[in-house]
Amino acid sequence: MPPQAGYRPPPRTPGDPLTGTPDESFAGWFTRSWGFFRRNWLPASLIAGGALLIPGVLMLVPGALLYARLFELSRLANEGEPVHPGGTLVVLYLVMLPLALLLLYAQSAAQVAIMRLIAREAVGRPRDIAADVRFGLRRGWVLGLWQLLEIPIVLVGFCACIIPGYYLQLAMSQTPALVAFEPGRHALRRSFRLMHSDFWPSVGRMLITAMIVGMFGGVIGMIAEIPMVATMATAAGPDGTVNATSVQLAPWLFGVFFVLVLVASAPGVVAQCAGALGTYTGLRAKEQDAPTGEELVAAME
Repeated sequence: MPPQAGYRPPPRTPGDPLTGTPDESFAGWFTRSWGFFRRNWLPASLIAGGALLIPGVLMLVPGALLYARLFELSRLANEGEPVHPGGTLVVLYLVMLPLALLLLYAQSAAQVAIMRLIAREAVGRPRDIAADVRFGLRRGWVLGLWQLLEIPIVLVGFCACIIPGYYLQLAMSQTPALVAFEPGRHALRRSFRLMHSDFWPSVGRMLITAMIVGMFGGVIGMIAEIPMVATMATAAGPDGTVNATSVQLAPWLFGVFFVLVLVASAPGVVAQCAGALGTYTGLRAKEQDAPTGEELVAAME
């Protein structure tokens, strides 16, 4: 280098492909998380789509019957006739409850399986989707229980002027990664400690992830509304008469659209997992006894 030239620092050494570097910037986190998504979105979307499809199909029939019954009760109330819900609604709600829990378990299992798939790919291990699915099925119920516990905690937070609810959601956002990489630990307490170790940068990263996933979900929702609105438009004729066939088909069409939206939202689940995994591994890289990517993957074996 000529003497008149300024000092140039040595080029930065690349960090661990999974955990990054302790001094990683926002751009580094985004690049790493985007790489997680870009390289794995197709197989991970297959896992998420399959996990959401099965409970969605099972919920189709009771959901359509419940919708039809509620629509009928609403029509009777609008016409001024006496409404007697009876035991039909109770039975349908009792049927929907275990199916909703099954959907929660399937989504939790998919998140854990996707975490494993992305982490193994990042450190150069061969892809094994069957093993990833089995891993998700084994630990999915653990994540599902933690998420059931999160629901009342977040609801209490929203009742306390809303902002505490968002804070609690962000503070507990590392639960899926903790279930995958640190089994046997108190996931909620550990998530709080991790997030507060580098709070504002971590909050920003999770908010960016939530914004991207929310935008994708909004686009899917708007596309799904088009056939729904068209179906409702055919239910009433120009003279105010009701098309009985359209009214009878509407609950089933809505059920089919619900299942399709669930499956179409699979890439959003993958993006959420990629952003959360990038945040979690970045926080682990800042710890004093920071593990390598290979050590994190070994913890899942």
